[in-house]
Amino acid sequence: MILPLLTVGLLLAGIIGSIAPRIPGAVLSLLGVYLYWGGTGFDAPGTVTLILLTLVGVLALAGKLVGPVVAARMGGASAVNATIAGAVGVVAFFIFSLPGLIVATLVTVFVLEVRRQNSISGGITAASAVVLGTFATKVLQVLLTSLMFVVMIIVIAF
Repeated sequence: MILPLLTVGLLLAGIIGSIAPRIPGAVLSLLGVYLYWGGTGFDAPGTVTLILLTLVGVLALAGKLVGPVVAARMGGASAVNATIAGAVGVVAFFIFSLPGLIVATLVTVFVLEVRRQNSISGGITAASAVVLGTFATKVLQVLLTSLMFVVMIIVIAF
């Protein structure tokens, strides 16, 4: 009786964590999946479902870390500048959580692109894409962790 409650609690925390900074939503969702799997003697969810849920969770986690870099690239930033901004953002993420990731990536893209393009508007365009991409990534994370929640509710119910 306690295993399903703990699982659902972790999965709900995963959805909330997808929205809130400093809470690793995808990690909590994956913990819920693996807690249930281990608690059922590695019986449920089945192997295919477990692999798919793991892939969804890893995709949500990866989106959190690389989303701003992809957005910077789509906003016109060079591949080198997007990569540098991504590295700076990941370091800032571990120090300041999601706000640090966003701000560090945004500022780095802006400064590097202004320098590269000799254009403030080019820097603004690339940096704006980072902000929009970050919000799109948040939406994707919520959808993916919600999908994990729904699938696990079905697994628990049946």
